[in-house]
Amino acid sequence: MILIADSGSTSTDWVLLSPTLKTIICKIKTQGLNPFHKSYDEILNILNTDLKPQLILDSPIRKIYFYGSGCSQEGEKNILRKALKTISQNASIFVDHDTMASAIACCGDDMGIACILGTGSNSCVYDGKNIVKTLPSLGYMLGDEGSGTHLGKGLLRLFLKNKLSSDLLDAFHQRYALSSSDVLEHLYRKDKPGAFIASFAPFVMDYKEEKSMNAIIYHSFNSFFDEFILPYPESATYPINFVGSIAFLLSKELKEVGRKRGFSVNRIVRYPIDSLAEYHLYR
Repeated sequence: MILIADSGSTSTDWVLLSPTLKTIICKIKTQGLNPFHKSYDEILNILNTDLKPQLILDSPIRKIYFYGSGCSQEGEKNILRKALKTISQNASIFVDHDTMASAIACCGDDMGIACILGTGSNSCVYDGKNIVKTLPSLGYMLGDEGSGTHLGKGLLRLFLKNKLSSDLLDAFHQRYALSSSDVLEHLYRKDKPGAFIASFAPFVMDYKEEKSMNAIIYHSFNSFFDEFILPYPESATYPINFVGSIAFLLSKELKEVGRKRGFSVNRIVRYPIDSLAEYHLYR
């Protein structure tokens, strides 16, 4: 059997495959397993508590493919390899960055630029087999343009600077019941500020017809093209593809920004896991 995971900072999608039957046995969702945000013990606990009890096994797992945010360096990959080995001692384990998952899901065996717009953001140039170019994402503090955290920061800046309209301010308080001091407390004194910031992205999307929220979205997407698309000379000729909830839910706005910048957005895939399952099932 084959176990595949597509893991972001927020959640992980798992799929268990039977290569003999050419079918999906089960799908599972757990917390995100970014090794920059979670220790080995925390990752192991999630695997033992949330994943293993849901696995439906009628034969041993022979291969595990794990694609995750925070898995670009060998040290972080080794944390995941060690934890994943506890699922099946004899399994071959492959750990790669989530940009590889986006490339496979969007491009398959074709060349293209694959982008991630979810809680975080990233991009790569893919030659149909390997990622040949990447750019540093820098995370929510210094980068992640176009992502959920980037949208959330845009909203929080307006809120903290008292620049929200009265209607939006009322809607904000009704939804979140947070004061300015509460927000600052979460940002600078509590754990997981990135996840906290990203949790405000749905508000921006829900009120995207409002001028200030629309401006946040278009500024964020323009920043993404500046930082993650324009630096690649290949962007002039390669198809540009996206995975992630932000890209999917704001596809109209994303395509419009791309068109105005001279780019044609090709595929947008909300959940890469289905494409990854098909890709590995028939290899």
